[in-house]
Amino acid sequence: MALGSVSGVYLGGRPSGLPDNLVEQLVSARQQQKITPINQDINEVDDRISLFQSLESKVASLEDTLGDLQDSSDFEEAKVSSSNDQALSVAQNGAPQSGSYTVEVDTLAQADVQLVGLDDGTTTGVDTGIADTTDASLVEDVTFEFDHNGSTHSFDTTGKSLQALADEINASDAGVQAYTANIGTQDDPEYALSLKSDTPGGGVDDLISNISGNLFGTSTTTENSMAGQDAAFSVDGVSYTRSSNTIEDVIPGVSMTLNENFAGQVSVGVEKDTEAIEKKVSAFVSAFNDVRSFISSKSSYSEDDDTAGGLLGSSLAGRLEMSMANLAIDSFAALSGNTYDRLPEIGVELQRDGTLALDSAKFQEAMETNGQDVASLFTEDGGVADKMQSLLGGYTDSIDGSLTYKLESLNNQMSRLEDDKQDAYNSIESYRDRLVDKYTAMETQIRQYQQMQESITSLTLSFNKDG
Repeated sequence: MALGSVSGVYLGGRPSGLPDNLVEQLVSARQQQKITPINQDINEVDDRISLFQSLESKVASLEDTLGDLQDSSDFEEAKVSSSNDQALSVAQNGAPQSGSYTVEVDTLAQADVQLVGLDDGTTTGVDTGIADTTDASLVEDVTFEFDHNGSTHSFDTTGKSLQALADEINASDAGVQAYTANIGTQDDPEYALSLKSDTPGGGVDDLISNISGNLFGTSTTTENSMAGQDAAFSVDGVSYTRSSNTIEDVIPGVSMTLNENFAGQVSVGVEKDTEAIEKKVSAFVSAFNDVRSFISSKSSYSEDDDTAGGLLGSSLAGRLEMSMANLAIDSFAALSGNTYDRLPEIGVELQRDGTLALDSAKFQEAMETNGQDVASLFTEDGGVADKMQSLLGGYTDSIDGSLTYKLESLNNQMSRLEDDKQDAYNSIESYRDRLVDKYTAMETQIRQYQQMQESITSLTLSFNKDG
């Protein structure tokens, strides 16, 4: 029985006169002695884990920005424009060559469409259809076939409605979209089967041909409701045909989409987008400064409140900070023959506080003067991206990175502290049990003495009375 629960047993209070919460007072004092220091250590380690996780995250963000500056294609951003977007839309597709191009369109590519229905003999082609697309009795039990994409596609219509046949064609690999088309009126619908090639173009494989199988009996007929054809157009007077309305292999680095036939010409312009490239460099500068500012702020000491930043005295943070600063002013000698071999030469300069600043005018001038060498400064082996990523990888590598190792060490320390805390709790529980046993036994013994005393007193009084 716990000490705190025995007071009700003794109507006059505890025989010992000790307070009811004595055990809790003693246990609380033991917790203060054992648990509080461990909790303080846990909080300190947790703060350091959060601190180094934040640093790791900021370094990873800097690495991400370098990923946008490590390939020559990253410096090939272009502004691609069309004088008539409605008729001809354009987009960058690779490395475009600056210039202007004149486009004229004769025909758009279109998909082949075949209609399968009934011929009532009044005109040529499909005249009528069936009244209900879900009634299987209106469809003959035949083998329905057609050729497309160089293969013959066969479908057994036994017991199937027209809608069920269309669904089966759509679920197959025929490359054909099938649907039931109302060729009648809203009040008096008549349905035929429409087959549309998934791909436009007038080539043999693009067309739906050799349709067979009398779906609706002997009056079944077909009609080519829209003939498949290639797009026909010219660029700067040179004629082209393509099976698609999206053309990616005529103007270098430009994807054109023909949206409609139009009279006259459309001008396509291509110019280097140096502003988009500057945004990538600016993102690198911002991420660099974010790492640098974080280390600086967490490595400072405040005399006002006598507090030190969590990275103060950290050799890891100090090495990273110094190495980044050195790279920012370093000469990339490996780029022999390059117009630029240092970041300040293109307007990226280290400031007194250790951050970088981007001079937009100087950068734009370098891009206009020799954009290829600006790209080489970042992208070549031994260039900015290569050396900076190598430096940062030494900190973030998942196996032997300095930050990775530091966080692993802190997490191990946290695990040991949690184990120590649990051991301390177990020890305190044992201490509580011993106290309860000790004081319960003491109370019992005292009560027995009291009972003996009461008995003696009672006998004495009785003896004196009788005498």
